[in-house]
This record gives sequence, C-alpha cells and structure tokens, in this order.
Amino acid sequence: QQTKEQEQLQASKEDLDDQQEYSELHKKDASLQGYESNGEGDDPTDPSVPDDYSSNRLPDDIDRPCGRDDGVPDDVWEELQEAKKKEQQEEHDLATLKAELDAAARREEEARRAHEAELRRLQEEQERLELELARRKAEEEERKRLEAEKRRLEEEARKKKDEEERRRHEAEMERKRKEAMLHRLKEMKRKKEMIQKRLRQIGKCPMGFEWHKCGGGWRCGGGSHYVSDQQLHDQYGYDV
Repeated sequence: QQTKEQEQLQASKEDLDDQQEYSELHKKDASLQGYESNGEGDDPTDPSVPDDYSSNRLPDDIDRPCGRDDGVPDDVWEELQEAKKKEQQEEHDLATLKAELDAAARREEEARRAHEAELRRLQEEQERLELELARRKAEEEERKRLEAEKRRLEEEARKKKDEEERRRHEAEMERKRKEAMLHRLKEMKRKKEMIQKRLRQIGKCPMGFEWHKCGGGWRCGGGSHYVSDQQLHDQYGYDV
C-alpha cells in the first residue's frame, strides 16, 4: 500500500511538471499572440517597422520587464494583463500544489519510517517475548522433571521402607519361630534328661548299655532291652 501511494505521488509530480512546462509555453505563445494581434511584426518588410525590429527580435521584446508597446489598445492590454495574472496564479497554484505534494511525500516517508521502526520494535518485542516464553517453558519442563524425579525417589523410598518393614517383620517372625523351636527343643531335652535320670534310677540294662529313645519307648544300646513310655508313665508319672 505504501509503494502504491508513493507511485501515485510520483505520478502527480510528473503531471505537475508537465503542466508547469505547458504553462510556460502557453505564456510565451499568449505573449506572441498578443503582440501579433496588434498588427505589428506581421511583415518584417513593412516600412513602418524599423529594420532592427524584425520578427527575429520578438522574444527579447516580450521579455522586457515593463513595456506596453506603442499603439496597443487598452482592451488588448487588459486582456494581456489578465492572462499574465491568470498564468501567475496558475504557477502559484502549481507551486503550492507541488509544495503540498512534496510535504505529503515527506510526511508519507516519515510515516513509513515510523511504521517500519514500530514494526521493528514490535518484532523485537515479539522475539523477546518468545525467548522469555521459551525460557519459562524450559523452566516449567525442568520443574516438572524435578517434581517427577522427586515423586520417583519418594516412591522408591516408600518401597524401600515397606521392604525393610516387611524384612524386619519376617525376621522377627523367624526369630520368634526359632525361639519357640529352641524352647521346644530345650523342653524336649529337659524331659529327655529327666527320663534318662529315671531310667538311670532303674539302672542300666543288664548288659550295661545306655538307654535311647526309640519309637514309643526306650531301648538299650545293645538292643535287647526295652522300656515303654507307658511303663515310665505308670511308674513315675511322666508323660513322655
């Protein structure tokens, strides 16, 4: 859009230059016509015209700063003056319009530069915001990653804790089981020792062997003598 407006301004300037050139030509042509309408200069051989006042001298004579030629009627002179005023007004209007167009072009150029500067500023601001958003996004992603890592570590710690508690519980249960087993073994050993004591009270087998628990009773080391648990219970009151 700015390029189109600049092209229009350039075309208007060219039109003004053409009009100004045309006005200059028209001014000279009108001056020549005004001079010729007086009847002078039509024939350079006219004896009333001096020899040095030929048609070849017309432009110099017209360009004189002042000078109403002798014999120029008032109406012709007034018409000429009006034509000059009109041409001057047209030149003034053209100059004014050209100045306005030049000022408009300058304003347009200033506006274009200001617009470009604003666009650059907005682009820089946009780039800054994009960088800031990217930084914040990276920070947010890092925060999420750290939070996920924290949750993972917390979950791992919880599992470790649960495993440790389960291990301790199992170890405690195993300890209690072994203690109970040890207690039973000790009790069994105590009872066995008491029975051995009672058996020793009975005495060794006739062959002198020790007694050993076998099945539902006790047999001597030689294998030929046997005392049942029931016999021990009936005699000594022990529940073997």
